[in-house]
Amino acid sequence: MSEQPGFMPMERAKGGRERSCLRRPLLAICALLSAALLPTHARTAEILANRTLTPPPPRASVGDFGGAGLLQMPNARFFPDGELVISHSRVSPYNRSSVTIQTMPWLEMTYRYTEVENLLYNPTVFIGTTQTYKDKGADLKIRLMREGKHQPALALGLRDIGGTAQFASEYLVSSKRIGKFDLSMGMAWGNAGNRGGIPNPLRILGDTFAYRPGPTGSGSSASLPSSGGQIGSHFFRGEEVALFGGIEYQTDWRDMRIKLEWDGNDYQNEAQNNNLDVALPINAGVQFSPFSWMNLGLGLERGNTFMLRMNLGGNLQKLASMPKLDDRPPLPVLSSELVPPARAKKVLVDVVEKARRQEQKESEASMFRWMEGLHSALSQMIQDKPQPAQSAKPVQLAKSAKSVQLAKSAQPLNSSNFPERILAEALAQRDFEVHRVQIVGDEVVIHAHHRRFSSLPKAVGRATRVVRLLDAERYQFVRYVDMQQGVAKSEMVLPVARFAQAVTREISPEELWEYSRLQTPQPQPGTAPATAEVATQQVSYPRFKTAISPQFQQMFGAPESFWLYRIGLGLSATAKLAPGLSVNGLLGMNLLTNMDQLSYDGSSNLPRVRSDIRSYLQQGENGIRHLQADYITQLKPDWYGRLSGGYLESMFGGVGGELLYRPFGKRYAMGVDLNWVKQRDFDQLFGFRDYNVVTGHATLYYRPPIFNLFTELKAGRYLAGDWGGTFTLGRRFDSGVEVSVFATKTNVSAEDFGEGSFDKGVRLELPLELFFTQSMPKKVGILFRPLTRDGGQQLGISKRLYRRFGIHTDRIQEQFEEVVE
Repeated sequence: MSEQPGFMPMERAKGGRERSCLRRPLLAICALLSAALLPTHARTAEILANRTLTPPPPRASVGDFGGAGLLQMPNARFFPDGELVISHSRVSPYNRSSVTIQTMPWLEMTYRYTEVENLLYNPTVFIGTTQTYKDKGADLKIRLMREGKHQPALALGLRDIGGTAQFASEYLVSSKRIGKFDLSMGMAWGNAGNRGGIPNPLRILGDTFAYRPGPTGSGSSASLPSSGGQIGSHFFRGEEVALFGGIEYQTDWRDMRIKLEWDGNDYQNEAQNNNLDVALPINAGVQFSPFSWMNLGLGLERGNTFMLRMNLGGNLQKLASMPKLDDRPPLPVLSSELVPPARAKKVLVDVVEKARRQEQKESEASMFRWMEGLHSALSQMIQDKPQPAQSAKPVQLAKSAKSVQLAKSAQPLNSSNFPERILAEALAQRDFEVHRVQIVGDEVVIHAHHRRFSSLPKAVGRATRVVRLLDAERYQFVRYVDMQQGVAKSEMVLPVARFAQAVTREISPEELWEYSRLQTPQPQPGTAPATAEVATQQVSYPRFKTAISPQFQQMFGAPESFWLYRIGLGLSATAKLAPGLSVNGLLGMNLLTNMDQLSYDGSSNLPRVRSDIRSYLQQGENGIRHLQADYITQLKPDWYGRLSGGYLESMFGGVGGELLYRPFGKRYAMGVDLNWVKQRDFDQLFGFRDYNVVTGHATLYYRPPIFNLFTELKAGRYLAGDWGGTFTLGRRFDSGVEVSVFATKTNVSAEDFGEGSFDKGVRLELPLELFFTQSMPKKVGILFRPLTRDGGQQLGISKRLYRRFGIHTDRIQEQFEEVVE
């Protein structure tokens, strides 16, 4: 009924009076709350205003030596955590190329090559050489104190540590930002402090600080250094030190910086008597950014020499992967039934397949023929009386599917194990390497490994989707056992119903994690019994795989040429004979190389276990890089073993074994390996040389609970028969990139070791999927090693157990959100 103008229904009028009675108390309460919260709101607004008006400090700029700094001199600034900077600077006669990584918020590391244009390698050794002198060095800078409102930032640095120490320096520097000006002042020892003028303050600790050893190889000519002193023997030593300082002004145009500094080096005590003319002790320059990832710099140094510099940067923490074109959309969470009647003489299987895009485009006629063929195949296999499995034939689900040859089971085949066969086939189509599928009551147990995904949660999620596609109601749990080389590595149990809720966003992945279990797997029996509650389907052995891949090998800083390379093809073959038992080899073929320019082997007081690399590179252009048999097994929970034999690497062959104890959920693991090896012929074919040795190590692995760090401590016998230890410290960034440094010290003296005193280096490991549109678990490693000597050299074992079976539960938990992808 319509309302007449001027009238209000009784119910509405009554509600209006009630609301009028309540309005005044509510207004009073709101007024009291506003008065009480007004100071808080004012304070919050003030804080937000201050944050808005105070911009974050500008990023650190790059110096001539590659790290954060002014020009020739450093400062106390650091790059963002995980920053990678590749830099090249030219200040005649020095050309410096460097890689700098902010490995931790308080630690900066730089690895650098320096070319000295006006010096040649020793012409008495390299007759007729035109190769300019090259020097390798590494820097460290450590933050001692952060900048505060009234205090400067403070940093301690070591420049050109180890190696020949041609430009070795130590410094203590402070920096303070005032508006757009950044002021720095410090004290330098060594090359950066050659100007001197101030007595070394550390002389009060002893007369040893008054003397600083000269750089290795210094002299009247650019001779090749033959030996090195102990690292640290020159740290903070010298009769005098020098002060340095500078100012940097930040402009608003393209992040331009204007720099002015007082140089602590007078260039009159350069290594190898290569002194330089100096017109002014002041250096000036500018730096600007044409792109966010590039900086360009130019300036005038020493009052008479131009400086040019370019550096490229990116962050390893935030490094984005290429879009994955092959990463198909996840399987839908659907319900279907695949439960054959207990006494049925035939069964109708209704499998909904919607995973592959190409299959989605197939016509209804093709799908009907596929279903008809599947029904016919299954009908022939279903009988009232079970038949021996030897008479069963593999089921081909689709013409486009990858063929999976299923092993002939020892148990009879009845209607209870049809889902296992279909599930194994469906998983194989989705890039799973399936080893075994079992159904135990309402739980599906899958022993498999995904060929492309390095993330365990993502693989488990994809497998669970396949299970739900086949039967969404019958199976309550999926137990996924991740397999490596046919051996169980880890085990995750996922509740199927909760997983479906996470996929539809009814619960979060964090909640799903609470319902899931990650645990150590139990050693697997060879064959599971067939009962009414347990049905098993296993895959067959042997399996074979071949591949052709590009091969690239390079060397930097050799006397004959700065860059030596070899480009070729590698033909690899793998035969998996049984779970854990495999034979694999790699044949290398050369296509293009300039390694024939190598002519200098160097001298060695040790067995030439690595310094004969020239002969291996030149005579083994086409050879067997490795050919070996491996047997890997899980001895008991948390214990793994490996036996290997053959041509284990390009220079040595023999036999060996390894034992790993990896307590599940712990941050530590322990391993031991022992090998008898013999040196291979230079042609890298089937022959051996006379030298043989027993080598092995005990290793302690530990992962500190900060910054995704990892450490290794090895102790044992090395290839040259020397005894000692190796310490490795590394970090894994969020992008999957790993950076590590290592150092080896043995009972070989610095004089017998040769240049560099001991073996050391930096290793950078990059996931290949960062650079490709296809997901892949493989990684590529780049090793920066100042020199290849014979002391402290380890056997190149390609299948170390910890690399394959180490479990990082915290990392898996961090990746668990990928379970629904």
